[in-house]
Amino acid sequence: MDVRNSSLGAGILVVSCVLTSVSWGMGIESFGNEPLFAANYRDWPGIMPLLEQPDRVYSTWVNGNENFYYSGSIDEFNDVMRKFAGADLKVHEVVLRPGPGIVNSWGNERRMEFSWHVNVRGGLSRHMTEEDKGDLVWSPHPTVSFYVTAETQLEELDIPEEITLLDLADVSKRVRLGLSSTDQTVRGWGAGVLARLDPYNETNLKAIVQLLDDDVDWVRLNAVSAIKVFGPKARVGVEALRRCLESDNARLRERAQQTLDEIDVADDTSDDEKRHQNLLKKITKFRESVQSSAPMQTTDGE
Repeated sequence: MDVRNSSLGAGILVVSCVLTSVSWGMGIESFGNEPLFAANYRDWPGIMPLLEQPDRVYSTWVNGNENFYYSGSIDEFNDVMRKFAGADLKVHEVVLRPGPGIVNSWGNERRMEFSWHVNVRGGLSRHMTEEDKGDLVWSPHPTVSFYVTAETQLEELDIPEEITLLDLADVSKRVRLGLSSTDQTVRGWGAGVLARLDPYNETNLKAIVQLLDDDVDWVRLNAVSAIKVFGPKARVGVEALRRCLESDNARLRERAQQTLDEIDVADDTSDDEKRHQNLLKKITKFRESVQSSAPMQTTDGE
């Protein structure tokens, strides 16, 4: 998912739980940092100090898939990483992403900026990580993402040795591998995950274009929707989209035509892409500096 500028989902408004929480169908969104119930997070020992931060601005829950958004300084994020490193978890991955971090509430009634984001998957949502290659599309482990802007002083980050730093290229590569899953749901939903992850990555785009010729119409439908995220770059998929117009599936034909129409009038995003690519370079340079400064591993006696 691309939480840089995204609406995470919606449904039918069912009931207002409290003043700061709203339930939509099978999901709940909350504003602010209302207390969480520790019993809901027993599968991740030591994670509560990571989640219970006073600067939480927004959170969502959908079938056990939880996303938490926080706004704060680098010093505060360094404290978050120390708490993350101290949690009794098998994996401690932090993804550095181009920012700014922006998330829209369900219904697009609020637009919020944030500095970092935590995702945990439990309940029904964890099931998808257990399907063939599903764990490549959705991590079964709690994951932290930090959003980098032109003003971010990355050299001020203090990375504990337990933390593994990733960037969008690392995550994109995983998800692309997941698109070869034998499970059609992983392939279909994975197309949307990959598109929102990096809407300027041409390798990701080509992987989604390939899904436009999937044997399953439902997967093709998802790929048709996902490719729109790439804006004018999606024109490389026009030929495959036109093949969708030849399908016996009326819904697929309709959606493919809508996507072709939208691509035809897509706004130029070259300025946004340039900023995005500059931030990716900044992140890459920082990761290289961290790796070069890490102590060399030696064997006994050397």
